[in-house]
Amino acid sequence: MSTPEPLRGDIWSYLPTVARRDKPSALGADRVLVLSDSTANTLLPTVLALPVVTDAPRMPALAVELSADDPLPGCSVVVYQAKPVYRPWLVERIGSITEASLNSVFAVTVGYLDR
Repeated sequence: MSTPEPLRGDIWSYLPTVARRDKPSALGADRVLVLSDSTANTLLPTVLALPVVTDAPRMPALAVELSADDPLPGCSVVVYQAKPVYRPWLVERIGSITEASLNSVFAVTVGYLDR
C-alpha cells in the first residue's frame, strides 16, 4: 500500500531521519499542517508545513487553534515556524482541517508576514 500524496490542509505526523541512519529518530513523531499547494506537493521533494502543537502561545497573531470539526481539536497551528519537510518523512496522514480553519491559518500567516 502506498502513502497518499500530501494535500494542502492535511495534518501529518512526520519523523525526520537522523543523518547516515536508515531508521527514523527515536525522538518521536511531530505533527504538521501542509500549507503548500497540492499540485506542487506531488512534484517537489518537500512540502511547506506549519507545526501543530498542544502548547502554542495563546496569541491570535501567532497561532490558530483547531476547532472541534478538525482533527486534533484544541491543538494549535503555529504560523511563525513554517518549515520545509522532506516528503518521505511524512509517515501518517491524520486528516484534513476544515476550509474555515485553513482560511484562518492563511489569514493569520499573512498577518504575521505583513508586520
